[in-house]
Amino acid sequence: MGGLAAEVGPLRRPLAGVKADLGAAAGLGLLTLASRVPLWRDYLFNWDAANFALAVLHFDVREHRPHPPGYFYYVALGRLANLWLNDPNRSLILVSTLLSGGAVVAAYLLGRVVFRDRAVGLASALLLLSSVTFWAYGLVALAYPALALFGGLVGLAAVRPYPLLATLALGVGSGFRPDLVLLLGPLWLWSLRGLSWLGRAGLVLLLGFLVLCWLSPTAALSGGLFEYLQALRGYLDEDVWQRYAPGARGPAALAVNLRDTAAYVFYGLYFAVIPTALGLIQLARDIAGRRLDPAVGLWLGLWVGPPLAFYTLVHIGDPGYVFSFLPALALVGGYGLRGLSSQWAFGAALLGLVVLNGVVFFFHPRVLTYPGLVAADVSLAERLDLLDRFPPKSTLVVAAESYRALQFYRPGYQNLVWVDRRLEETAVTVPAGVGWVVVFDPGLPGPPGAERVGSAGLRVVSARPGDVLVFRP
Repeated sequence: MGGLAAEVGPLRRPLAGVKADLGAAAGLGLLTLASRVPLWRDYLFNWDAANFALAVLHFDVREHRPHPPGYFYYVALGRLANLWLNDPNRSLILVSTLLSGGAVVAAYLLGRVVFRDRAVGLASALLLLSSVTFWAYGLVALAYPALALFGGLVGLAAVRPYPLLATLALGVGSGFRPDLVLLLGPLWLWSLRGLSWLGRAGLVLLLGFLVLCWLSPTAALSGGLFEYLQALRGYLDEDVWQRYAPGARGPAALAVNLRDTAAYVFYGLYFAVIPTALGLIQLARDIAGRRLDPAVGLWLGLWVGPPLAFYTLVHIGDPGYVFSFLPALALVGGYGLRGLSSQWAFGAALLGLVVLNGVVFFFHPRVLTYPGLVAADVSLAERLDLLDRFPPKSTLVVAAESYRALQFYRPGYQNLVWVDRRLEETAVTVPAGVGWVVVFDPGLPGPPGAERVGSAGLRVVSARPGDVLVFRP
């Protein structure tokens, strides 16, 4: 009996650990859903969200439904959810929320696998869950949470290494965010380090096949491969390289990219920047003292370094871009908290950080906090209601950032003009049959004599066909 107990006892302990990890991961995933679903927004958040919603109705990258390179799996899941919800915005938000929950679970597993410490995993997951911008993007129809989920999965698979899992994660993830191949390619290549050249070649082919699984339907729905590549090339050249890259715009663009990258990293961390800094110091000490494998430092560098280099030297257009390595920063933050002197101090500090970031999210009026999301919802809803007072056939609508949302919500207004705020001026000729001009977006200067309607910034002026209106944003 004693011999049998000695054999079974060690087996039960690992099984109990696995059950505890599965329970913790499931609980964290459900907590993520519970913190997002009640806060879902009713209206499309911005231009790109409108592109995604339009793509749920009709997919064609040439028409920016959605914008290049396509995000095929994100839109496909949104379309599948739309069969149930019959609301493209809510359907895409559901996908974003599920991606967020998966990313939090991956952050927990990172702590368990890399540092073999459940407390580090818990801290990493909660720091990511309460990240202000990460929270916000789980409430709107944008694909950025996919960067965190698949970034975390590739990171998790690369550190062990599990090269097949890393390849599957990168290949499938690229269907949600194609930029993952570029950003996480070096980390994925490192995950192949223990394989023979034949094994590496096999996984390269597998990755190519997985990319073709989303690239083929994307191209087919966008007029064929040649048309798709033309649209992609035009977008990358005009909207990425020429608009943002220091190689095209000079040192001033580099300064802007550096500033924005630093700001977006801070927005992703807020109060968690403190344990993250402490964690970096502790990691450096532990690696130097041989208490940690130096490969951990290389792994983190390959995860965080390439995205940072791309964002500073080429393009970072949104705070959500830093989600590609935000789970790594949350992991470092969890490691920094674990270095506190006692479990009580660890728990109190973790709870305090989550509460402080929650206070920022719920009470700090910025674009990517809850008050900002609510304000954007209320503003768009009010302006759409006011627009309905004017007959579609006799109304010219002038819009800037709300142009794509108007195409989605009010397709009956065919006399719709986009004003590009990057241009010094836009001249608009009033077409036949039009008697009213509605300036839809707040902050977009209206023509002389325009009157403000309502409190959301809508302005209206009467006009005659043939009048030329000049907008200088």
